[in-house]
Amino acid sequence: MSRHHVCRDIRGGVHVSRSEQAKRSPQSCTSRHTTKTLQAHSHPKPQKFCKLKKIIHVVMAFLSIKKLIPQGTNEALVCGLDEVGRGPWAGPIVACAFMFTKTLKLINLNDSKHLSEERRNEFYKLFETEAAYGIGITQPHEIDELGLLKANNLAFTRALEQLKHKGYVPEFILVDGRDRLNLPHPWKTLIKGDEKIKLIACASIMAKVVRDELMNELAQKYPLYGFESHKGYGTQEHQQALKKHGACEIHRKSFAPIHQLLQLTID
Repeated sequence: MSRHHVCRDIRGGVHVSRSEQAKRSPQSCTSRHTTKTLQAHSHPKPQKFCKLKKIIHVVMAFLSIKKLIPQGTNEALVCGLDEVGRGPWAGPIVACAFMFTKTLKLINLNDSKHLSEERRNEFYKLFETEAAYGIGITQPHEIDELGLLKANNLAFTRALEQLKHKGYVPEFILVDGRDRLNLPHPWKTLIKGDEKIKLIACASIMAKVVRDELMNELAQKYPLYGFESHKGYGTQEHQQALKKHGACEIHRKSFAPIHQLLQLTID
């Protein structure tokens, strides 16, 4: 086990934060990252012959949620909801329900896909103590049993349950995507919401960091597949490992590539 081992306590799909783990067992977990001050960085001016896409990326700002939520809704009680891990062939889906508890100046915030690992971890450390969030997890066998959409909805529900357990109950939820959901509070979906809404971007960061660390731990349990690098996605490296070693316990047997591999093995 490496010195960067992440201390986690996951029961029934619910995640316990690093800070909570440390309170329970002060010597059981060491910090992976030195806390870094989120300093302001001025955006570079686009070059004269820059592609339009790059210019848009530089000047793009998050939308105000005021016009997206019902009239009379308290903006402080709006929750952002996002998940990571729908597409991989192995590992869990991890969802995060995120709420601000105070005004934070977030420099260069973006959705998790457009941030470096270092930057995601900086935001994670900040949000762990300066915001409210719940993490919900659905395991590979639940994905196989329920199907992807229902398993995704279950991860969302578990994230909201943990948020409620911490004392935070949203009035309204903004969700990334377009799925029809069954949630305990009023909600609205937005396509590419993690690029448009600050709350959803923050949720995506928290979910991404948690899932990446879970996959790093699973890589130590199943060292033949390279989960630490591809996180369960169907990369060339992953495909070659499957051909050589077959599927393991955390592979999603209902996904076509894995199902076909198992059928070939049986035949």
